[in-house]
Amino acid sequence: QSMLTMVYLTSGRIELATSFTLFTPEIVHDCTRLYPVYREPLTARPLDAFTGVKDPQVYDLELTPDWHQVAFFNTSAKEGPVTVALSGDRVAGAIGLDPHGSYYVYDFWGDSLVGKLKGTDKVEKNLGPMHCAMLSVRKAQPNPQVISTTRHVLQGWVDLAEVKWNPAANQLTGIAKVVGGEPFKIVIANNGRKPVSIKTDAERSKLEPAPSGDLCTVTLDRPENGECHWQIDY
Repeated sequence: QSMLTMVYLTSGRIELATSFTLFTPEIVHDCTRLYPVYREPLTARPLDAFTGVKDPQVYDLELTPDWHQVAFFNTSAKEGPVTVALSGDRVAGAIGLDPHGSYYVYDFWGDSLVGKLKGTDKVEKNLGPMHCAMLSVRKAQPNPQVISTTRHVLQGWVDLAEVKWNPAANQLTGIAKVVGGEPFKIVIANNGRKPVSIKTDAERSKLEPAPSGDLCTVTLDRPENGECHWQIDY
């Protein structure tokens, strides 16, 4: 997972020394989290490259001003923390976000909420040697919002479309690009509202509260590849 994440963010292609025929189902699953590749002319910046470290450990891919994908990579031979400030001077290694905002930070590979942090906070993850974490950092909105998916390492950037909040109808809607036979999970921050029901054209769907925090998850499943329209009523 660490190798795949860092190659995805910093390289143009993946060269494999192991034959596909020798891949375990788990390796195949992890490799498919990288595709499709995003089409925008964006690259990840090593935030701490000029802070005196031997090797950069924090890489920031800014998708929008309010949505950053941040990779932590422990380049040390020992277990230890990797840290980044949400706001502050980018030259000093910070992401440079709004200090007056608050942000959801969600760990892709761990499929867990790191926290809802103030813009003045720091994000910290304790990682083993040569271990990586891919974090989605999204500014909290006054309405329900998507904060992650399980389909792709960019957590909704290429695998979701037309995600919108309708304040008049109290509905969160979108389109999920589902792989046939594989449950597609969307993690949503309710932001103080209560989800009531879900409507979708998937063969199977499920709406349930997340284990912690003001979150819920939507799981979509269909036998063949295709788009699924979904709608959550609040």
